[in-house]
Amino acid sequence: MDFEPGHGDNNGNLKPEPKPTNPDSTEGGSGGPESPKPRKIVAFTAKLNICDSYPTHSSILKFANVLVNEGDGYSTHTGKFTCPLAGLYHFTLHMSTYGRAQCSILKNGQRVVSAYHTSLPDKCCQIFICKLFQMDIEGGTYEPGFVGIRFCQECNNMLYPKEDKENRILLYACRNCDYQQEADNSCIYVNKITHEVDELTQIIADVSQDPTLPRTEDHPCPKCGHKEAVFFQSHSMKAEDAMRLYYVCTAPHCGHRWTE
Repeated sequence: MDFEPGHGDNNGNLKPEPKPTNPDSTEGGSGGPESPKPRKIVAFTAKLNICDSYPTHSSILKFANVLVNEGDGYSTHTGKFTCPLAGLYHFTLHMSTYGRAQCSILKNGQRVVSAYHTSLPDKCCQIFICKLFQMDIEGGTYEPGFVGIRFCQECNNMLYPKEDKENRILLYACRNCDYQQEADNSCIYVNKITHEVDELTQIIADVSQDPTLPRTEDHPCPKCGHKEAVFFQSHSMKAEDAMRLYYVCTAPHCGHRWTE
């Protein structure tokens, strides 16, 4: 009996099996579906070494101990992260301090978030999420203007200025143990003498950075003309006088104090 495909017992509905359009259509072959491209990962984690010291003046913190640097965005030489791939980024800053300190995250030179601390000792954390474009720059800064005391890394005792006359260098030395560290500034101690002590000289200029104090732009600084100032109410030195309002200029290089 002759047999022709499509004319058998299946009422003429038998159809030949379809043939692959590409004989090399196996997965991973030249004609198969394309493998997904691996996603590029950008991430870094870095911290200060125990022996690292803070910069003397307000400047970029350089984290020498880099644990992760996927994408090579972070530079230990500059302390800055340069965005290698546009996208949404999440930054977390952790700080442990044994004195008053402020640390900020900057984006292209502009401060976007700060961590400010005023008591002893404690830890603080700040989180910043932003969209970065390629070549945007992020960096962490340390502002030592808010640090008035240095502490020993061995016993947490306060460090005192000391002169090493033999080597002609200045040191910070602990009086409780043998710990000492070389000062990175030619001046580590200033003794200011004032001929007249009044109630304004007893106001510490650091209060201008206190986030809990109210701020006003209605009372410009009479010294530098800066518009913003913090203010608080307190008793004067004379018991017979009523409470007065005191103002402190928030300009970084001013700190002028006045009252009405």
